Amino acid sequence: MNGYVQTLQKPLLAVTQNGEGKKGAESRLIELEKRRGEVQRAEIAQREIAKEEQFKGDAIYWVIYNLDIKNPRGKQDFEHRPPEQLGDDILRKEQRIAEIMAEIKLALSQHSGREVEEVAT
Repeated sequence: MNGYVQTLQKPLLAVTQNGEGKKGAESRLIELEKRRGEVQRAEIAQREIAKEEQFKGDAIYWVIYNLDIKNPRGKQDFEHRPPEQLGDDILRKEQRIAEIMAEIKLALSQHSGREVEEVAT
């Protein structure tokens, strides 16, 4: 932007140095101010176009390379439950484990008792 302003100021200096007078310099200054406004509007328009193009490019790029997307075939995350409910669930599972262990001990004692009977006969 500064480059444009300097470019616009150079002709103004040339006008005043050529001796065109105050009126000529003022009309040239008005003309240069209009041109500067046009350049600024063009710059804003180009920036908007660049933003739109960047948005379009990002829309294409991030869909392909976004690693944050979840695996559609993966399992769903587990459900977070309140601590009381978790404690109750753990107790039920422990009771079930105790029941299964009792069944295993009973089966083993019955099995080992048969072996003792077979050896005795």
